[in-house]
Amino acid sequence: MTDIATGRHSGFWESWKACGLVIAVTAAATLAIQYPGYLNHDVAYLTWVADRVMHGAVYGRDVYDINPPLSFLIYVPAALLAQFMGFDPAIRLWTVAVVAVSIASLWQTADKSYRMPVVAALGIFVALAFPREFGQREQFALLLCAPYTAGHTPRRGLAVLNGVMAGIGFALKPYFLIPLALIFLTRRRLRLEEVAIAATGTTYAISIILFFQVYLTEYLPQTGASYWTHGVNSTSAILQFSFLVPAFVGFIWWFSAPQPGRGGFAMAALGFTLAVVLHNKGYPYHFIPAFGFLALYLAASLRNSRTLAAWASALFLTVEAFRLSALAIPWVVDVEDRRTTIPALLQEINRSASFWVLTNYNYPAFPTAILTQTPFVGLSSNNNFFSAVAAIEAGMGEGDAEALARLARDQAVKELERKPDLVIVTTQWNKYAALETPLDGLAWFKRDERFRSQWADYVFAGRVGSFELYRRR
Repeated sequence: MTDIATGRHSGFWESWKACGLVIAVTAAATLAIQYPGYLNHDVAYLTWVADRVMHGAVYGRDVYDINPPLSFLIYVPAALLAQFMGFDPAIRLWTVAVVAVSIASLWQTADKSYRMPVVAALGIFVALAFPREFGQREQFALLLCAPYTAGHTPRRGLAVLNGVMAGIGFALKPYFLIPLALIFLTRRRLRLEEVAIAATGTTYAISIILFFQVYLTEYLPQTGASYWTHGVNSTSAILQFSFLVPAFVGFIWWFSAPQPGRGGFAMAALGFTLAVVLHNKGYPYHFIPAFGFLALYLAASLRNSRTLAAWASALFLTVEAFRLSALAIPWVVDVEDRRTTIPALLQEINRSASFWVLTNYNYPAFPTAILTQTPFVGLSSNNNFFSAVAAIEAGMGEGDAEALARLARDQAVKELERKPDLVIVTTQWNKYAALETPLDGLAWFKRDERFRSQWADYVFAGRVGSFELYRRR
């Protein structure tokens, strides 16, 4: 069939059926790859927080997390679905639903000359890249912002949808305002999408003031001093990954002919890369939006009228695919032994009345807590302040070590006073504190008389992997 307006042949690959096929294949491939493994601990924990807050818990007092409220609000639909099917499938289906909406909206918004390779690239990236990080906020940022990044649309309803999604995506983390600013440089004027983004951001800001005052006025001031001590903070990893994005974008941009709407993908890739550099954490999943938008930009450039740009884009896509495949290997081969450790921990948890985890990392409290009916009695998935104290005492951070030590011990005592039947204690404190000096977190907490008094009721009950088990007498 021929399109009368353009004279171009419009067959299956330019119809809605092609978009539907991409969505179906992406969903099937994603779920097939994901279900042999366990959900990411951050994703599982934030969905649990959403559920707790919906049941009346006060964010920043009854449940702790260092991230702003939108970090768990994005998982509220999954928490609602979990009432009917359990957390694990609900989180996966909610993420796949966002993937479907993103691909459909991108299909409607992107220029027709390259929309098929672009939506295919988004689908392949979601299914195959960063499999360990499925459902992470960075993946949501990529999915929610992609349609807006593709350009403006004359359809009012779609424009509002794209703007609202982008407003949520860019608000997930403060640094995400950088790519928003760069993308706006490619726009000629404010349109309905930008109005929707501003309205969404304003609504979120007002909601924090109205509904999350405890987090804003009590918890955030306490965590601010400790935030920069969490994470690997690997400058070499950041530079290694960050170099590829501007190098690839710059080369293609220099040698290619102009393409309508493609510039938004380039600015998003560069903006999210700059966000990672300024964030200075170094976790691989922070690069999801940067590499995702790079893939979209290169996919669009496959249809560039200049042969060098098109062939270079194909080459760079291949290089990016091989580079990202290295990040997927640890998840595929299960280097952390989660597929053996989690079932063993669940066996111990399931025969307990309640459980708690003493660690400085979200794992193994999650995803185990969403896979059992046994109540998890912690305020958080980990001790929010211990790593900060250890870093400051080792001379690797700045802050009031005494105040942070008090907060760390207060949190642990509050959790222990809930008298969990089973306590899981990590033996790898250094791994997550990124310190060379050997750490013994349990011994550190025992310095506190209140903790030591409560801990007297517990006896060693075995070991699972790198975790020690203690049971209440």
